[in-house]
Amino acid sequence: MTDPFGTAAAAAADDRAEDALLRLLALAEEEEALAAAGEPLKNLAGRWRRPVAQVTVVGEVSVGKSTLINALVETPVLPTATEALSSVQVELVHGKAPLATVYVQQGDELVVRDVVGKEIEDYLTARGTKTVTRRHGRDAEVLGAVVAVPSDLLAQGLRLTDTPGVGGLNPAHRRATVAALADTDAVLFVIRPDRPVSASELRFLAESVDHVGHYLIVQTHAEQFPDAADRLRENLALLHSPQTWTALLDDETRGGQLAERFRKEVTGVSVSAKDALGAYARRPGPGWERKLELSGMPKPAEWLRTEVVEQVGLIHRRTLLRLAGSTADAIADRLAGRRSLLAEGEEGERAVRERQERVYRWIAKHGEVWKPDLDRAAEEAQAEVRELGAERAERLKADYRERFEGKNPKALQSICEELVKEPASASAEMRALVKLRLDAAVKEITENDPDGPVGAHLGRLNASEELAVRVYTPLTVADLVPEDSEASAAALMGAGVLSRDLAAGRRTPRTEARTEPQTIGLFPDWFPVHKSIPAPQAGTQSPGTGQQAGGAAALATAALAALPAAVVAAAVAAALFGGVAVWRRRRAQSREAAEQVLAEVLAAIETEAVQDACAYAVQQRDAITVEIESRLKEEQAQIERDEADLERHTGLSIDERVGMLNAIDLAARELDALRTEFEEVRHVWNP
Repeated sequence: MTDPFGTAAAAAADDRAEDALLRLLALAEEEEALAAAGEPLKNLAGRWRRPVAQVTVVGEVSVGKSTLINALVETPVLPTATEALSSVQVELVHGKAPLATVYVQQGDELVVRDVVGKEIEDYLTARGTKTVTRRHGRDAEVLGAVVAVPSDLLAQGLRLTDTPGVGGLNPAHRRATVAALADTDAVLFVIRPDRPVSASELRFLAESVDHVGHYLIVQTHAEQFPDAADRLRENLALLHSPQTWTALLDDETRGGQLAERFRKEVTGVSVSAKDALGAYARRPGPGWERKLELSGMPKPAEWLRTEVVEQVGLIHRRTLLRLAGSTADAIADRLAGRRSLLAEGEEGERAVRERQERVYRWIAKHGEVWKPDLDRAAEEAQAEVRELGAERAERLKADYRERFEGKNPKALQSICEELVKEPASASAEMRALVKLRLDAAVKEITENDPDGPVGAHLGRLNASEELAVRVYTPLTVADLVPEDSEASAAALMGAGVLSRDLAAGRRTPRTEARTEPQTIGLFPDWFPVHKSIPAPQAGTQSPGTGQQAGGAAALATAALAALPAAVVAAAVAAALFGGVAVWRRRRAQSREAAEQVLAEVLAAIETEAVQDACAYAVQQRDAITVEIESRLKEEQAQIERDEADLERHTGLSIDERVGMLNAIDLAARELDALRTEFEEVRHVWNP
């Protein structure tokens, strides 16, 4: 496209847009209720004519956002790994030398401090919390930081922002991050090969894609997975599928629109930010350029240059038109509501009062109509999980001891291969049971007031979280048996040695189909090895038990049957098979070694698996609570606006009422004129 911004006509259009923008903001400011709606446009008003691109790096906690940013600016300026404070937003700008300006809430005072060197880590890592406390007091909180760093990429007119995680269970946090994207020009959405895009991340994408003109999916940690490119293609195919979005939103039309948008406008790259930083550290030594090329990092850097920095003028103008349109729509809705209230008189007042009564029912006495149901469901689920863990452990103990009798070493090893899968299978059943109980509670709450302010909204919470899913093949016995040099250590230390080995990429799982990974507390969160479990029918034999499922086990079996694909982590094998390998090689007493494996498995089921499921129950309960309370806050805010309108309109004379209606009509005509103005500007900017 020819650049339209260097002509006299384009300059005149810019001036017209600036004038229309200020008039539109003035209309929004006249309506106090529209302050939030006009905020994104107000933010853009101060920068849309400047050739500086705002790019936000978004993704879940620990996906590698900070490492990616370090690779983009070619130096490790941001702290990485788990020590980073993931709640702190950090913006990177070009500067002559590394310098961070940190913003600290110190009681009622906002403290601004410039720091360099190690002090930067003090303010941006958990390790430095004591230092911050000593300097600013126990109640001090780091709110954010702007870090200046010498960078060719940033010097071209780019600002990068590292954000907190956006998926997870907190819907309010996700909405807050979506709102923050209104002031950004492009997004790098970061994922990992071993963490398929979750339903919460998909929701974030669905909510945010209309706020941002440019998106790039960046898959990190490519150095750990030989099939990283295939995994990226699978994730992109997921985003390009209408079925993905329709299942998530229960809206076929919107699902098709999102799929089309992602298919046409959103691409992805697979990179190793770690290898890129290694290459930069070696330059100008031999081979650093080749290592950098293999890392894949030149691709997102080039995308930022060509698709964002060089196009920033066009991006800003398109964003301005989009935000002007959404702000105008909000003003129009507000004016229509005020006109209706004035015209309807007592009928409008009665409608507001009825709405208020319905909301009050949900908030009265701290939510007594719904919170006890959630608390009870979570507590009952936890109790049933503990019961299920005990029942399953007892059945497994009896069954496997019977199977051990009279078996030779080879047969025992085969049995143990099945045995080490049991904790993950139990964990999947427990989580399924928790989900079943809390879904039932949500359904019951919804049925109490299906058409109320929250009832219809809650229906979305029952949507399955098993949308963006990948099934990994389980590790084979050969994969799990350590090398001779490390067999003894693995036997003594369990997962400690093998986890590090796997993290270093020396043992890499293979990829087949897709399903949602689940892990239990015994294993590292990153461990990606999973398999599918067939969901047995109630009353059938549980896997590996040889007994009829009953009680909590029957409920869990029913819950599993309701899931799209119950999934299991086989990582427990890494902790246990080191010992089995030593037993096999040393030809120790076979029964003794098998009994040790059984003891480890039973302990994992009754402790880690149970603890994980109980924690999951609390997380799910809290997530639903946040969703309900967020919705109620929105309803209460609307009621307050309606009440303010009622107060202004109550007792008005006919002349006063007519005068207010005329003022609303004048504002509506001004709004129509501004829409026409922006449309004419659009034709100049996009000839």
